[in-house]
Amino acid sequence: MQPLLRLPFHLSPDPTVYISRRRRYYALPIGREPCNLTRVTDLRDFFGEHSPLRDLLPGFQPRAGQAWMAEAVQEAIDGLDKLVVEAGTGTGKTFAYLLPALLSGRKTIISTGTKALQDQLYHRDLPLIGRAVGRPVTTALLKGRANYLCLERLDNVTEVAKDLRNDLDAVRRWRHHTGSGDRAELTGVEEDSRIWPFVTSTVDNCLGQKCPAYSDCHVVRARRAAQEADLVVVNHHLLLADLAMKEEGFVEFLPDAEAIILDEAHQIPDLAAQFFGIALGSRELDRLVEEVRAASIAFHQPEMQRRIDRLQTAIRTLRAEAPRTEGRHQLEEVIDQLQVPFDAPTRDSLYRRILRDPVPDPRKSEPTPARDPRKAGSNPAAKVAAKPATAGHTGKAMKLGRILTALTVCLAAAPLG
Repeated sequence: MQPLLRLPFHLSPDPTVYISRRRRYYALPIGREPCNLTRVTDLRDFFGEHSPLRDLLPGFQPRAGQAWMAEAVQEAIDGLDKLVVEAGTGTGKTFAYLLPALLSGRKTIISTGTKALQDQLYHRDLPLIGRAVGRPVTTALLKGRANYLCLERLDNVTEVAKDLRNDLDAVRRWRHHTGSGDRAELTGVEEDSRIWPFVTSTVDNCLGQKCPAYSDCHVVRARRAAQEADLVVVNHHLLLADLAMKEEGFVEFLPDAEAIILDEAHQIPDLAAQFFGIALGSRELDRLVEEVRAASIAFHQPEMQRRIDRLQTAIRTLRAEAPRTEGRHQLEEVIDQLQVPFDAPTRDSLYRRILRDPVPDPRKSEPTPARDPRKAGSNPAAKVAAKPATAGHTGKAMKLGRILTALTVCLAAAPLG
């Protein structure tokens, strides 16, 4: 499919709004009828002196940048193009992208930077703009699993700490009044209350379709509503989690969309790095060391335990050599500092130390009992019995030894005593 025309950079009449359009490499099919809304023929008129928002929003003032942005968003959605907008505070960005999204007739996902902004957009801004243009399209609000009350886990809570009893009682009363199960509704219980982990679910403890309360599950209902809605409001964490699940081949919980609008889009690079990047730090290496130590206990090889100890020391020393300034660092800026422990004399000395005594081979260290070839040849069972009893463990032990050798050489930070 041919890419769409790349449009040049534009400077709007409002100096606080900058708009650029980037090349889009594919077009999405248009398979939906226009939404049944009051016709808005001119976005500049809608955001102008006689805007219907005047009666709904006290203090509304026409802003040229808001009208310009709304037109640019409308063009991008209609043309299946990409658009980047940077606008200052007070421009009215939310209404400038909400109205074109509502009028487009396309399946749209709007993603916000935080859950607080998500609630504000869905419960305040979206109904207001919907009343201004007539009957709104079908909309849905979707958050992560931990934001919804789990009826099954609530029913199984029998005893909690004394300081949590009031919160638990509030949750039990609220369950009979809530329609969505969104914990943001229950303002009487703090967001960071320790009661929430007892009455919400995670991927690990959710029973799925085996749950007795599955038919009334708030998470299932919210995801089903999102699949059927014309416009879905999510947050960046949920959007990226859905994209990660699609990449891994799992069933996604967000619908396919013809338009995606990212509010507070400057947060996306850091969040995307968390979902799609690969991180390796001292914590992961320490966990690997402990797993290797636990897996090697059955082999009863002191030399392997010594190598594990050396590896753990090397990891700690490497951590001590890391940049002391808190924050993210470009690798090329700190690589020289990290390479100091890896100088040739240190590396070569350590390599000689590690490989001086290779991991013993149990097949060679344990004497093999003499066998009678005639008996072994005439009795098939004797052939099996004649094999070393540790043969199954030997391969694993030597493989662990090679892994430890490679890791220790790569991570070593100083000569070991």
